[in-house]
Amino acid sequence: ALKVKGDAMLDAHICDGDIVIVQKQGTAKSGQIALVETPDHSPMIRYWTPDGNKVKLAPCSKGGKTIAVPAGTAKVLGVVCGVIRNVK
Repeated sequence: ALKVKGDAMLDAHICDGDIVIVQKQGTAKSGQIALVETPDHSPMIRYWTPDGNKVKLAPCSKGGKTIAVPAGTAKVLGVVCGVIRNVK
């Protein structure tokens, strides 16, 4: 489980401060929301979409920018399978 920082996945109903439950695995299917380690070793939650020799890491919020990285440079750490939100 990880605490989310930021609003890159807001339109997927994953909000800043939420806790995401991640099923640990080394692969993701195209279009799944994955916990990814980027080439600069930063973790991020994005839609995982392989595209030839690149992988697209797409946010789900207005104004968010898709990042395309060379295949093999981003690593899937797991797939998001749940969200816990603390309602006050």
